[in-house]
Amino acid sequence: MIPPTFNRLETRARTEDFSRALRAEVRDPLWMLSRQWQMGEFRAENTGSAIKSRVHASIHPVQQFLTNKTGNVHTITHKQPLEVFVEREKVPMDLLMRM
Repeated sequence: MIPPTFNRLETRARTEDFSRALRAEVRDPLWMLSRQWQMGEFRAENTGSAIKSRVHASIHPVQQFLTNKTGNVHTITHKQPLEVFVEREKVPMDLLMRM
C-alpha cells in the first residue's frame, strides 16, 4: 500500500504592487466585442442589460394599516414597533393552520 502524500499549495504574489492588476486593463476591446457577437449577446434575447441607471427614491413611514377581517383603519403611533399592532389581529385557525 502506498502511503498518502500531501502537497501544500500556497499563493504567493510576485510583487507587492497590485495597482496594475487592479486596473483590469483590456488589451484588445475589439476582440471582446467580437466574442460577444459570436455568443449572440447582441440579440437581446434576455432583454439586454442596463449599463447606466438612475434611481429616484423616497421614504415614507407607515402611518396607518387596514385589517383584513374588520376593515378598520388603525393609526400607528411610532412609540411602539409596527409588529405590536400587526400581531394583535386575530388569525382564524383552520385545519391547515392547525397542522
